[in-house]
Amino acid sequence: MCDISGKQVQVISSQEQCPSLLDCPVENQYQDGCCLKCNQTTAESHNLCTPVALAINETVRLVRTELPSHGVCENYESIPNFTECQGACDSYTIYNKQSEQHDSRCQCCQALQYDTVTVRLLCEDGFTTDKVVSVPSHCGCEACAESAAPFRPTKG
Repeated sequence: MCDISGKQVQVISSQEQCPSLLDCPVENQYQDGCCLKCNQTTAESHNLCTPVALAINETVRLVRTELPSHGVCENYESIPNFTECQGACDSYTIYNKQSEQHDSRCQCCQALQYDTVTVRLLCEDGFTTDKVVSVPSHCGCEACAESAAPFRPTKG
């Protein structure tokens, strides 16, 4: 590399020292010049996405189904250990020197593994039945899936 300062020319030779990636998950690695580097923010946020138990009073009448011969059936008792994934994951755009483009990474907090809980439901006619419901047991930051929101055409 050559550096010109005023009337002086200075030749600079340097070799880039790449950081260790031993503790960096592959999905957090990105190319920066000659080296692969780790996006630490993403790695740290990964720990913020965890299963969180709903408040016990929020689980009453949460599970509902309709049985043709018994009507609407709901749980009238609380459901212990009913979890949801909550937390923050990084989404970012970073400039890639090699491709001269911005690379985007979007990650969302979502369930990676599930357990089941059995919920007792009481129907309108007094009939009781059990329903097995999946609840997240392990959550993590993964690539976001496209939303399954219904298509709504716009009028122009």
